[in-house]
Amino acid sequence: MFLFRAALAAGFLTVAAHPAFAQQSVADFYRGKTIDFIVGTETGSSYDSFARLLAKHMKIPGDPGFVVRSMPGAGHIKATNYLYTTAAKDGTVIGMISQLIPTATVLKNKPGLEADFTKFRWIGSTDSARQVCVTRPDAKVKSGGDLFAEKLIVGGTGAGSGVTGIPTFLRDVFGMKFEIIMGYKNSGDVMLAMERGEVEGVCQTYQGVEHSRPGAMANGQLRLLFNLEKDPIPGTNAPSVRQFARAEDQRLLADFFSANNDLGRPLIAPPGIPEDRLKAIRDAFDAAVRSKDYLDEANKLHLDTNARSGTEQETDFRAILATPPAIIKLAEKYM
Repeated sequence: MFLFRAALAAGFLTVAAHPAFAQQSVADFYRGKTIDFIVGTETGSSYDSFARLLAKHMKIPGDPGFVVRSMPGAGHIKATNYLYTTAAKDGTVIGMISQLIPTATVLKNKPGLEADFTKFRWIGSTDSARQVCVTRPDAKVKSGGDLFAEKLIVGGTGAGSGVTGIPTFLRDVFGMKFEIIMGYKNSGDVMLAMERGEVEGVCQTYQGVEHSRPGAMANGQLRLLFNLEKDPIPGTNAPSVRQFARAEDQRLLADFFSANNDLGRPLIAPPGIPEDRLKAIRDAFDAAVRSKDYLDEANKLHLDTNARSGTEQETDFRAILATPPAIIKLAEKYM
């Protein structure tokens, strides 16, 4: 009996020591390691600034270090393909890419993109853009509803830009009376044209307006008509453009058109990362972007702080995937 019990105990020890049964903790895995933080742009970009700020404030069990590595090329496609096909899938590589890339897998408008975004793991986003249309205070158009009766002259910066694409979309899909004056180099030039009286308004990101004319919307120097996303921008009295949709197709197109904005600057992990390490990275991201030190430093660097969690991003992307094919086909014209 004694020999039987001894053999049984030895058997349990052997099983417990076997790799299939011995699970390494997150802290044990990361201790002494370094996480490569891939960024799809050149050093010095806003993506690079966000990555370095996160690398400074994200604390993962085991205290791994971070190395931010720029991997520009083909509008973030090089970095995306690397994260999908080549990067280690053990939690030692993460990356930040453009919000245009996930939607491109649906639109199929990015030649050379090899990634399947249904397999990437979402960590979060440092910020999310909001597209808006603003006017001079003396413009006849005082609200979004006025655009169905009154013409608004806005500046345009090229067929592929949001500054041109937003009013074009709203004119063609919603029937709003936008007249677009082309030829401006960038949104800053359109803002100057508004001040000179050449145009009456501009459509661009809310953050872009705030950056170029701080406080102008709040103090009445510029009138905010609406934003394009589903929900109004907190702290403003302007509605979502969905309020002016007259058919379900219009609402669905508006949702798809603005879907990139909700994705912000996607921070992703390669497919196959172990769930416990993904959770540790997500928790570290969520804690970092809420911390006072991170927020204070972001404000000093003039970086936006309306972060989104990985769970929120997954929900946003699932909504993009659920868009009816007919709506996607229509959206291709404007994206």
